[in-house]
Amino acid sequence: MFRWVHIAVGLNLTARSLYVVNDDAVTKINLKIDYSKIGVGNKLEVRAGGRFVLGQRLYTPDGGFHILETLDGEIADYRLYDSFLMPNDIKEIMDCRDPPTLRKPIVSLNEDIFEKVGGVELQKVYLDTICSEHTTEFYLFFSEKRNFPDSVSWCRKIKGEIILPQSPELNEKLYHQFLPYREKCQDIWTHLFWLGFNGDLATGTWRNLRDRRPIEWFNFLSQYKTVTNESQCAATVSHDPYKWASCPCGIEVCTLCNFTIHPELRLRGPCKISLLDRTFSFRENDKYDLVFDGVWHTMIMFENNNWVIKSRLYEEITGTMILKRKGEYPVGVHEWKISGDRCTQEKTKFLLTSCNKDQYTCNDGSCIPKDARCDLSVHCIDESDEIDCSVVELPPGYSQRIPPPSVQAEPLPVYISFNVTSIKKFDLSSFSIGIDMLITLMWEDRRLKYKNIRENYRENLVGAQSSVWIPRFKYRDGTLSAAKLDVHSQAIYVKRLTEPMPDDDTTILEDRLYSGQGNTLILEQELTLNFKCYFHLQMYPFDRQVCFMEFILYELTKNLGVLMKDGDGITFTGKRKLLEYKLLSEEYRIYTRDSVSRVRILMEFQNLYGYYIGNTFTPTLMLVVICYSCLLFDVNDFEDRIMVSLTALLVLATFFSQVSQTIPRTAYLKLIDVWFLALITEVFAVIISLVLIEVLRLRNLSSTVVKVAPLNKEKTSKWVTVRSSWLSDPKKLNKALIIFYPVSLFLLLFIFGSVSTYNLFISTWEDH
Repeated sequence: MFRWVHIAVGLNLTARSLYVVNDDAVTKINLKIDYSKIGVGNKLEVRAGGRFVLGQRLYTPDGGFHILETLDGEIADYRLYDSFLMPNDIKEIMDCRDPPTLRKPIVSLNEDIFEKVGGVELQKVYLDTICSEHTTEFYLFFSEKRNFPDSVSWCRKIKGEIILPQSPELNEKLYHQFLPYREKCQDIWTHLFWLGFNGDLATGTWRNLRDRRPIEWFNFLSQYKTVTNESQCAATVSHDPYKWASCPCGIEVCTLCNFTIHPELRLRGPCKISLLDRTFSFRENDKYDLVFDGVWHTMIMFENNNWVIKSRLYEEITGTMILKRKGEYPVGVHEWKISGDRCTQEKTKFLLTSCNKDQYTCNDGSCIPKDARCDLSVHCIDESDEIDCSVVELPPGYSQRIPPPSVQAEPLPVYISFNVTSIKKFDLSSFSIGIDMLITLMWEDRRLKYKNIRENYRENLVGAQSSVWIPRFKYRDGTLSAAKLDVHSQAIYVKRLTEPMPDDDTTILEDRLYSGQGNTLILEQELTLNFKCYFHLQMYPFDRQVCFMEFILYELTKNLGVLMKDGDGITFTGKRKLLEYKLLSEEYRIYTRDSVSRVRILMEFQNLYGYYIGNTFTPTLMLVVICYSCLLFDVNDFEDRIMVSLTALLVLATFFSQVSQTIPRTAYLKLIDVWFLALITEVFAVIISLVLIEVLRLRNLSSTVVKVAPLNKEKTSKWVTVRSSWLSDPKKLNKALIIFYPVSLFLLLFIFGSVSTYNLFISTWEDH
């Protein structure tokens, strides 16, 4: 807007071509000529007596008028020549230099031949303005009194800065221009308008607001030129021509804003079919007032003590701003009464903002970075940046009871993962396990839209969790019964994976909107799960236990939703070694049964049997060895042999009783039970053997010598020792038992261990 455009159209009848020049862009069009309609000599001519229309399409030879095709703008130079101009001549004219050989135009805007019809205004425009590519500085004066910070803020809301004269000529010009406003601007102070610098207490210098450099030119009153704690701002005074004076920043005077560009402002809030302009700007005028001019036809101006909207194209469109206080400007969010527009709402809120598209506009019109919107920190003075900060935008008719629609008849994928943080309970006696875990679910809901979501998904917390659909599960344990669940915390986040949607200027909120398609919802549940597990203790304490949990997506059949593995599926971040068991591994399985998707988590535990080796197996084995060593005593020392073996049996029985009280009771024999039974049997057999040996020894003492006499009476008789077998000889029997008992102990342990292993295999196979 407010940029002069140079356009030239040239018709070269000789070359049969048409040239269109738009600033530096040149387009050549070769004309197609119907030579059958050309007269003698194939001469092309432009016949007089026709109509030449600018800014309208001629649908019929008679012409016509269509208001929507009216040229809405300003014309500073208009010429019509009766000959074709060469490109060099056109270039010089566009550069505001008329070639010396240029003929006089047959029609020129400078000639008084045009009749003004309708809303046409005549203004003077300088030649250097038309041909300059840079915007000339201009000023707007605001007679509402403001303190210095408010004046700085107001000028920046409309992309300007407080004026800072840098030459005596400009300083004198501004003084004379705005001195008539002194009655409105001054109070007990004679200050006229603020100046664009303030004081630096550390250095005692006056510094520019833009770059904080010391000002180069100034014109202070001698007694009011020092930076002090009380006077850190400065203004032009009215009682002494062209002079400046330091003053407190809290006093209120007028504001003079300086502009080096024509700012672009955007109007947000009208519906899609509205006829109002969406882009506005403003420029200098004779009254130095703020008038917003739309890019096509809409104007926002101050009339009859109120801000109004008018249209040059649609006279029926009118609008009036609802003022809440005197001195309000339409910049920011305001309520308007609109009539004559295509939108049906009579009262609506509009946002007129000069902020860039990567900025967010506060309700008062000030600009903040867009990332500062809804970051739990107030950046707007009116705190409007932290209002309506819901992450999720629900469409009309949304129901949290209905699952998201499927895509191309495919079931909704729900990604699930588990993070087991600790195993807080492992109770063999009650066959129960308690674990702390974090369950993470991810899915898409195409019906939703998300606002201002950030790259770190933990910053995108969904406040009203009950307002969106979430997957629901049934929890089953190894007994296929319901597990006890204690939810400690639950949070829903939005993970940003796509770029924002195109901006929607029908809403006054400049939020970044993201589609529900491509961006995922994340549900994180921190909970404690207590469940039952069938423990197979046949090999206890050298056992391994496999326990599992099932998570059933019961609300969705496999046609509507399926569970999918997210990442590794399951991770364990706690301590694997428990008091008695160690977690060896965890497994993640997804399957479908009864048309419902399920996840099974299997956890394998191994018994930490080192305690039993050191406190049970080794001592009891030593007792058996001690008992076995009785066989190495003298066969005649029965008393010591029997006392040692009986003591070993009593201690072994005590061990068995104490261990039985600390381990689970089962109807079947465990490996540790087999161990004790084998050892007790071994010791019992040793004791029985010692008794048997002693009985044989005592019996042999009375019957080991026999008298042998020959049948021939002539020879004398003699005593002969009879050699008995090892079954009747206690020493031989003792030697045989020294070999037998180690072998028998090994055989007993092997047999019982084999039976226990077989029972464990059978029970495990039946479970799976």
